[in-house]
Amino acid sequence: MPIVKKLRVGNKLIEGGRVYKVFKITFLENEGRKERIIHYKPHYQDSNYGSLVCSIPECNLVDTDKRMPVSKREILDILKYLSKRSNRKNEVDAVDAKSVLSLNDFHETAKVLKGFWREKIKKDVNFTKTKSDVLQRAIDNMVEEVALVFGISTDNAKQKINLALKNYPN
Repeated sequence: MPIVKKLRVGNKLIEGGRVYKVFKITFLENEGRKERIIHYKPHYQDSNYGSLVCSIPECNLVDTDKRMPVSKREILDILKYLSKRSNRKNEVDAVDAKSVLSLNDFHETAKVLKGFWREKIKKDVNFTKTKSDVLQRAIDNMVEEVALVFGISTDNAKQKINLALKNYPN
């Protein structure tokens, strides 16, 4: 879901599961034409990204994997999807899952999350450290966006996702 509308101060961007807020737009004269420069920073502050500030010419946003947040309806549908039984029985591959998680696609991330969760709750499957890390990364990739869309804290968003997963029938 690429960015199709003209960005304004206050808009949110999603990249790699992190929410960024547009805080300033400046103009730069480049080869006789004015270019809009979008300045953004993390919406949710933590010790790792607290002082991070980024900027990019608006015309270059098309070439990135940044996107607008999904709708509340889509998130509700995904949470419902996470809690329902699935007929898929195939084994999940950690390498493929990592590449899917790097796509910055909320729906595909949810599919990876459900697949790894389903495998984790199986009693006779050895759930490796790598698979556990991928499962955690999938959850982390969804938390900030869920928090933003519902207007809740990241801790409450994580609880909401975990609750949907815990409702998954064994």
